[in-house]
Amino acid sequence: MRSQGENKMTGLDAVRRLKRVLPQYVAPPTACAGTEAVAAACGGVFRSLSPASRYVYQVPPGLSPELDHFYLERAEESVPPTFVAELPGGRVFADGAVLSPDGKTVCKDVSIDFGTPFEHHYLMERTALPRPQRVYGRLAVIQSRGGHQYYHWLFDVLPRLALLSDQAYDQILCDTRQPFQRESLSALNLDRPLVQALPSSYFQADVLVVPSLVGQTGHPTRQACKFLRQRFVASEQQQHRRVYVSRASAGSRRLLNENELMPELVRLGFEVVELERLPFATQVQTFAEAEIVVAPHGAGLANLVFCRPGTRVVELLHRSFVNQVYWQLSDVASLSYQALVSPGEGPLAKERSFVRRDFAIDIPSVLAALDHVTHGIGKKKAHD
Repeated sequence: MRSQGENKMTGLDAVRRLKRVLPQYVAPPTACAGTEAVAAACGGVFRSLSPASRYVYQVPPGLSPELDHFYLERAEESVPPTFVAELPGGRVFADGAVLSPDGKTVCKDVSIDFGTPFEHHYLMERTALPRPQRVYGRLAVIQSRGGHQYYHWLFDVLPRLALLSDQAYDQILCDTRQPFQRESLSALNLDRPLVQALPSSYFQADVLVVPSLVGQTGHPTRQACKFLRQRFVASEQQQHRRVYVSRASAGSRRLLNENELMPELVRLGFEVVELERLPFATQVQTFAEAEIVVAPHGAGLANLVFCRPGTRVVELLHRSFVNQVYWQLSDVASLSYQALVSPGEGPLAKERSFVRRDFAIDIPSVLAALDHVTHGIGKKKAHD
């Protein structure tokens, strides 16, 4: 029979074991604010690099009247300021959401939460967050929500490195689970160790170094394009390839009548690529050497940033999900852009419910567009 002291010791052991087993949690944030305000409140540093501005994307000639009107309504966008902040004791969630040292405030201007107003962030809806792991030294944040997707990795994550060129930091927080992430980071030859942003990981650094985003997500800027071209395109490539990007192996936005279009494209000298099967460096080279790119809308078209100015682009779009991002990218990268939408009734739209829908395109319209494009290339070469 156990004594009372033995029973008491057994109870303490049980409590200790319980504390080791049960995860420890902290309260979620309750407010949103700008990074500058959070830096001021915690005795941090805020360095402004460029002021806010506005940019008017140029709608290319030759679009259908309905597409011309649709793009004109989306031609002007605000360009947020760029900056770097230092937050003593700053916190950061796995997807790059930056929080104040006490964890009560989200720095909303650097914490993407797609489609929500400035005063709200999805972390505020959580019942609790894991207790943050301590990171010693100065941790730079380039991770951003959506960074596991190719477009957002190229335009929301990597260009933030350009803002860190004159900053002191010891480690970099980013996601490296995807092959294209590891391959592009390797090509950059970074001289700092990486902290892996795993789902639901939460960190608190001695000093959190926070570069701003380089533009609004989904609206490419010249600054981001310049950084990506300078860092990944080794030299000016000879343009000689006609590239069709197939989404046959993708899980969404596949071209339903691609088998009918393919023989016509091959006849015109096109090669067919499935980008998800190619290493990052090969994707860069493919687009750097392209004179024409034809593709259904998809993340792989982010590689247009690696094309030489003047490259011809023909984007194929579902009429109920017309996303302006690659027209805007073509504008800031000085590419010659055309687009065709699927046949159908009703006005053009950008409905989220259609974001993954497969669609068919009018093949005679594609061939007519390519006839115009190839004629223009022939005239240019004759002039050169």
